[in-house]
Amino acid sequence: MGIVGNSLSIAVFLHDDVLTAGVNIYLLALALYDVTFLVTRLLVVHGEWLASGLAHNGQVELRYTTPASAILEPLSFVLETGSVFTTVAVTLDRCVSVTRPLQAKGMSGGRKVRYILIAIFVCSVILNIPLFLETKLQLRQDEADNIVVWDRVETDYRYTVFHTTIYLLCIYPISKTFAPLLVLFICNIIIAKTIFNSRKTEMTSSDQTSRLKDAQKVTAQVLSISGLTLLSRMSDALTFIFLQLNGTVFYEDCPLYCYVMAALNEWMRTFHAGANFVYYCWFGHHFRSILIQRLGLAPRPSCSKGNHSRRAKHSGTLQIRLQQR
Repeated sequence: MGIVGNSLSIAVFLHDDVLTAGVNIYLLALALYDVTFLVTRLLVVHGEWLASGLAHNGQVELRYTTPASAILEPLSFVLETGSVFTTVAVTLDRCVSVTRPLQAKGMSGGRKVRYILIAIFVCSVILNIPLFLETKLQLRQDEADNIVVWDRVETDYRYTVFHTTIYLLCIYPISKTFAPLLVLFICNIIIAKTIFNSRKTEMTSSDQTSRLKDAQKVTAQVLSISGLTLLSRMSDALTFIFLQLNGTVFYEDCPLYCYVMAALNEWMRTFHAGANFVYYCWFGHHFRSILIQRLGLAPRPSCSKGNHSRRAKHSGTLQIRLQQR
């Protein structure tokens, strides 16, 4: 469902009327990250099961699943990092829009948002490069099926001091978990406090009131998305803390409850990637209307009503002419 929901979100955000706003460009990038993340996790987690169903002798699994997982698994972490950083960026954008609306107009331009998204993608790739270096592919002769297959084996780099101490203990958790957690927490408090104070101020203009309500709906939508990201980062932080309490950075060296926490963390990541579509539909009236158009469910104008209006207009014209005579 998450893949379908994010795909529909992409179709809506690509609409010309929606893509003009900077916040919607962020949400489009977020939907792209989430749908590709869900697809890669589906292939990584269920790839062996799908391969075993395609070939009973295991050749598909041995030839394709192992090399694919060596690429898709670290790639999924790149996509997850991009999703987290994009959520932080759109939350900061909303925070500035709520607290300093005049300055936000110059910061939310489409070109600047695209530059920020490019920087996010580059940083996400660079941050996760060490994860690609943890394993390597090695050819092996499979005697049972008499074929040459790829094995995924651990590299010497995986146990180096830089990777286990500097990267996995400092760079990776701070950049991907604790720093986004702190930024989202502070921004959500500032946004919520500003909205609460703004409701106390009476607006005399109905036009200003309407625009304020629209802005608050967008802000509430971003708050919901960032709040779910906040829970996901908290789950990730707890998993990291449990690993540290056992003096390790690898799950295989940790007791059973670490695996339980890791499974909960995996569920939170998947749920977080798939739930944003619900927020888009809940808070976005314009999003819902365009979605209905994209799905071909918009009501068409009735021909009978058109004929009736034309007849009424024609009869009114005849009455005016008769009165003039």
